Amino acid sequence: MDTGKIVLIVVAALLCAAIISVAIWSLLNERWKSIVIKTSNRLKELQQINDKYTFLVCDTEITYPTRCKSKREFDRFDYLSHLKEYLLNHQSEIEELLSKIRLNKAAYEKYMKEVQSCETHKLEEICRRYHISCERYINVENRLSKKQTQTPALDINLKVTASYISPQGRNHYYHGVIYGYWQVSEYLSIAIQEYEQMTEYQRSAAAERAKMTDSLRYDIMKRDGFRCQLCGATASDGVTLHIDHIVPVSKGGKTVLSNLRTLCSRCNMGKRDKSE
Repeated sequence: MDTGKIVLIVVAALLCAAIISVAIWSLLNERWKSIVIKTSNRLKELQQINDKYTFLVCDTEITYPTRCKSKREFDRFDYLSHLKEYLLNHQSEIEELLSKIRLNKAAYEKYMKEVQSCETHKLEEICRRYHISCERYINVENRLSKKQTQTPALDINLKVTASYISPQGRNHYYHGVIYGYWQVSEYLSIAIQEYEQMTEYQRSAAAERAKMTDSLRYDIMKRDGFRCQLCGATASDGVTLHIDHIVPVSKGGKTVLSNLRTLCSRCNMGKRDKSE
């Protein structure tokens, strides 16, 4: 018999042995699992505890994205300022979310104390009767207990992101900062306090700026032919296009179609807060 055939036979034999070993191990695991489920006082007590507790369901993954108009804006992006802006604009939803997590935290502390008090009784007697080692029994029981233990929403992942794409689309920049439950709770209080200290005029200006959505920005650019309304430059000329308030917000201008136009970054920087 040539060497090639011998190698094939050996490989096939090893493969069959591996498949048989996996199958036997799987059957043994199922046997151990059924024994533990049938006999574990700990799992039964854990199920009784689970029946006592109901945790509140909430969506804790939140993303607040901002597309920057220039690399300079991206480099100087104030994540904390945008976080507070988001919290104010979604105050009722955030307060409800914080309340749910606060209730979950309080209930979870009591829940885990009861879970940790669960024990398996007469372990040696059970293991001897079912011919399973105590170590194996405990390992399987720990694995099943971990799956059965509830894990409610206890934190928030509020991600504030900034992105910028160069005019030719060659360079892409992206960064994000994640704020958790305690930070969101703290900064919401700070944002509310700062807002209450603002004058009515400042509040009005902030509200007008908040109306400038990505959808509105696109509509204005499309209306203006994606061209600067002062110098005529387009993105193909290597400029970044902005949306300008003809009468600045700082001087009472509104975020309405008649008061908005497309400007390139250079014309927009030159105009700043000047009115025409």
